[in-house]
Amino acid sequence: MDALGSSMENLTTATNPSRRDEVVNPYEVDALVAQEWKHLSWKDRTVIQEEIHGVRCLAPEETPELMEHSLQLLHQHLQRLRQPHNNLLARGFEVAQSTFPDTYLNTRETRLKFLRAELMDPQKAAVRLLKFCNLLLDIFGPESLQFPLTTKDIGVKGNEGLRAGQFQILPCRDRSGRRVFTLVGNMTFFLPLMDRVSHPVIL
Repeated sequence: MDALGSSMENLTTATNPSRRDEVVNPYEVDALVAQEWKHLSWKDRTVIQEEIHGVRCLAPEETPELMEHSLQLLHQHLQRLRQPHNNLLARGFEVAQSTFPDTYLNTRETRLKFLRAELMDPQKAAVRLLKFCNLLLDIFGPESLQFPLTTKDIGVKGNEGLRAGQFQILPCRDRSGRRVFTLVGNMTFFLPLMDRVSHPVIL
């Protein structure tokens, strides 16, 4: 799964303010994912496919001890990554901590979301959280680091695109009980790139 994740790190167009008007070639995206997919072992590919289709869940069983220990380690990794040599990675997080000491990014509920996204791996969760802060800062500005985003934060055009229905959460769940998030066609290409990127962040 790390290989798949690394392919997406190469797609910096959407979160780089200096390249907002560039067009992302979907074929290049597919090629990047396919390239990284080939580098995975057969076992890793099988595990990912089973996770996607709800055959089994890779997440460890959550116990109070595991959750508390993971939260403590996540905090330690965040402090380590805030060191000067990581100032680019932690720039959004630093803005949040210095400007909004009571930011929702420090809450237990929010940090558990990042831990669960990385199967309770604190180090990976820390990096994911820092990158998310950078994404919020680049797209929505520093105010987005104080409270969770709502549809009010994407403006009139953004809400118009959201109502177009390209991004939908289905009323049913998959076989393992997870909500299903879908992407339907190219229904928001009339919007600027940064507005289109904001939709999945909101949802």
